[in-house]
Amino acid sequence: MVAIIIAGSAIAAFACLLLLAKRPRADSDAVASAFMLFLVVPMLEKLLLAGDIRIPYLGFSLLSGSPVAFGPFLYLYARSVIDPRSLRWPRPLLHFMPFLASVGVFLATGLRQPAMGMDGSTGGAFLGPWPTIIDLLMVVSFLAYTVKTVAMLRAHAKGIRDYFSRDSIAINLRWLGSITLGFFVAFATAILGELAFSGRSGSRIPDVTVLRDAGTLFFAVVFGFCAIKQPVLFKEGPRKAPEPGLSGIEESPARKYEKSGLRDDEAVALLGRLEERMRAARPWLDPDLTIEDLARALGVPRHHITQVINGKLGKNFYRYINEYRVDEVKRKVALGEAERLSILGVALDSGFNSKSSFNEAFKGIMGSTPSEYRKSVRA
Repeated sequence: MVAIIIAGSAIAAFACLLLLAKRPRADSDAVASAFMLFLVVPMLEKLLLAGDIRIPYLGFSLLSGSPVAFGPFLYLYARSVIDPRSLRWPRPLLHFMPFLASVGVFLATGLRQPAMGMDGSTGGAFLGPWPTIIDLLMVVSFLAYTVKTVAMLRAHAKGIRDYFSRDSIAINLRWLGSITLGFFVAFATAILGELAFSGRSGSRIPDVTVLRDAGTLFFAVVFGFCAIKQPVLFKEGPRKAPEPGLSGIEESPARKYEKSGLRDDEAVALLGRLEERMRAARPWLDPDLTIEDLARALGVPRHHITQVINGKLGKNFYRYINEYRVDEVKRKVALGEAERLSILGVALDSGFNSKSSFNEAFKGIMGSTPSEYRKSVRA
């Protein structure tokens, strides 16, 4: 296990360097780097206490309560990806007050005895109820932040189709929701298992602790890899990070945009300019096109474009752009270009960026798969 911790810590440290070297570097990269340090440093501390690394050190652990900070880090990372402006320092530090309180408890009482083993055992018994209280706090904190993070990611996923013309796990952040849920389930199971066995035998069960450490290192590696690949989502003026609310209650376009400042006649005029831009410049051929790009080209606020597409056309930006792309695919299929290229090749030439996004958009708009459509044209 010592070799695994050292190797995993080295990988995490290297991932931190890659994140900090990213260009452009976002606040989310700094949050991810700090999070990975919180994942591995407590295990390195355990090596010091166990005597596996011979360096003079305190005789008790100050970082045993570090998992209390796992939930806040995941939440702040998700929030910083969705809206970096939401991290107005030092306010986010308030999320780490429970962790600082746990450090204070360990520092004041020296609860964990010297000569802590890698299996979580100590030379003496745990003193008082504090270890159990902090373990339960870990689970409760992690659960609360996991629920909050997943709810925010779901709200984000619902709103991205008014900004992006394509979808991917890097845009909808589905990867983050999945590993957050998986990490919480594994971590909570390990903690509760330790507490259950501890209550029976009076000591922690080594295999459970080792399993928790191995799982944490595995999560650190996966999270680091995904965080390195995560692009900056919003080029300019990121939209406000969504908060979970009354799902299922949709505002009408008229009420939703009643304070936008765009009059109806101005909306009609803007729609005309937008349609002309789509015909003349064919911006939809860019697979990475966002509503920010269109707004900048037309010299208007982004929310005005959203208002026009939602209110005047009754659709979102994603569908609006992909209808142009699907029409281009249909035109090329009718001209026989699908005989020279594969249907996927035609799709990529029409502004789609992948087979999955093409199939999803085509079926959603046409009600049939691309292959079924091409067969009907041939018939």
